[in-house]
Amino acid sequence: DEVVELDKRSGFYLQSTVNRISTFTGITVGIVAIVLNVINLVVLKHQKTLSPYVYLKWIAVCDLLTGAAIIWFAVCTYTDFLQHSPAIRLLAYWTLVPSYFLRSTFANGTAHLVVALGLDRVIAVRYPMKRALWCTAKKAHMASAILVAAGIIPNFHIFFRITMIYFPDPKNGLMIPRLQFTKEGNDPAVSMAVSYMKFLVKQLIPLVMMIATSFLTISEIVKSQKFRKKSNTLKANKKMQCLGVTVGVIVIFVITNTPFAVYSFLLTVNKSAYGAKGVAAIALALAEFIPWSNCFLNFFVYIFFNVTFRQEAIRIFFCRNKAVASPHTIHTNVTELSSIENKITATN
Repeated sequence: DEVVELDKRSGFYLQSTVNRISTFTGITVGIVAIVLNVINLVVLKHQKTLSPYVYLKWIAVCDLLTGAAIIWFAVCTYTDFLQHSPAIRLLAYWTLVPSYFLRSTFANGTAHLVVALGLDRVIAVRYPMKRALWCTAKKAHMASAILVAAGIIPNFHIFFRITMIYFPDPKNGLMIPRLQFTKEGNDPAVSMAVSYMKFLVKQLIPLVMMIATSFLTISEIVKSQKFRKKSNTLKANKKMQCLGVTVGVIVIFVITNTPFAVYSFLLTVNKSAYGAKGVAAIALALAEFIPWSNCFLNFFVYIFFNVTFRQEAIRIFFCRNKAVASPHTIHTNVTELSSIENKITATN
């Protein structure tokens, strides 16, 4: 009996520790995602209205909303909050499943948008004559809206497979709302089908397409490098910055999502991988947030690759006003322009 009681206490302590780590990591990731993506949107608002920047704006919106959903999900699953606040218990009961759905949907929307961004750059580099027809800002907005809405499809099963129940807390017996599989969710055949669908649609296909578009883009850049040297240097630098941002966003997404994709595949083919204990459970709780770090890492990609973004972000961070040309400078420029026009007229 003492051994059983000791196992229960150690299990409760481990569960409580994992719950605290998951909650505060989720809140931290969510806050950072919201702050940095607000900066992304403010800075990108001043960028040129080109198709890649349209996709980047939509990605920032999805990442921001994902961060908000992560925060709320973390709050509604933190046992201490639920124990001390009847209001949070009530809100958790009615909003935890929708927040779980929205978190996954916006994350899928981001994956779709990153794929679209890669395809947009492949078209622009490989078919430059058709870029003006295919890669327009209007079409990018339409494609982004459709792709974000398409994120609903692989997550709609959540409402049929997951529900909320009140479960007695082992510490004080208080009824705490918890996520629970429905009868359909517990069906082994349904669970297996959903697991394979999630791995294929949400992870494998997007990752393969991102890697493929990155490879095609980089190979086309290498092939056309000698032609770029003959073209206008400033124009070439701007194109390289845009392509650098695109490849950087894709690489960050692949790096942060590949480990979780492999882990999901292992769980799909080997259910015994569930139920990690001890240090492994804590490490797994932290590792699950690696894919969610993608919600704010794009900011650092923009800072590194895009000079204009970096300068504008620094200006916003230090609350500096935009540099405005002085009246004397404007008057001088106008005078010089008039003088040039007079010389041209006299020559004619």
